Amino acid sequence: MKKILLCLPFLPLSLMAQEAIDLGLSVKWADCNLGATKAEDYGGYYGWADPTGEETFEDVYDLDWNWLTDSLYGGFKPPKEICGTNMDVVSHKWGKPWRLPTHTEMYELLTHCKKKVEIVNGVHGFRFTGPSGKSIFLPIAGKREGTAIRSQEKTGCYWTGTVGIVSEAHRDSRVWYLFFNRAGYIECSEYGIRSEGFSIRPVRR
Repeated sequence: MKKILLCLPFLPLSLMAQEAIDLGLSVKWADCNLGATKAEDYGGYYGWADPTGEETFEDVYDLDWNWLTDSLYGGFKPPKEICGTNMDVVSHKWGKPWRLPTHTEMYELLTHCKKKVEIVNGVHGFRFTGPSGKSIFLPIAGKREGTAIRSQEKTGCYWTGTVGIVSEAHRDSRVWYLFFNRAGYIECSEYGIRSEGFSIRPVRR
C-alpha cells in the first residue's frame, strides 16, 4: 500500500486563527491578538484598512489636515464599515469568518462584561469576563506611530472596523477604537487616527 503525503502550506503560528471564546455576547472573541500566539502577547500593530498589515506610512495629511492619499487606510472617503471586507486585515490573515469587531460589538464588550486591570506573566492588561463566565485578556500593548512603538504597558488601543467621525470631503475621518490604560480608565473613542498602528482582537460568529 502506497503512502500518500499531503503537502500543506505552512502558516506561521502568528497568522493562524486561535480559539474563539464564547463570552455570552453577540460574537465570539479570539483568545489572543492578531499576530500573537497567546493572550499576553502584544501581537502586531496595524493601520486601519490595511489588509497587508505591513503599511507604516504616516505622512497622509497636508498642513491643513487634508487627507493626501486615496490608496492608503481607506482613502479620502473611507467606507463606514470594513469588517469582513477586502480591507479587513483579520479576514485576510486568518480567513473568514474571522474579522474586525464592529463598534457595536466593541461597545458590547465594554458594557456587558466585568472588567479589571490584571497582570499576566508580567504584562499589564484588562480582563473582560462575559455573561457566560468565560473571559479574555487584552494586553496594554501601546501603539505604533510610523515605525516607532510607543506607550507599551501604558495604554491599549484596539481597532474596530467602523468609522466614527465622518468629515467633509478630502479631510480626515476618524475610527472607533477601544482605549484603556493601566490606571483603569477605559472607553470607546471615535477619534482613532487611521494611519496609526493599533492592536486588533478578532471576532467571529
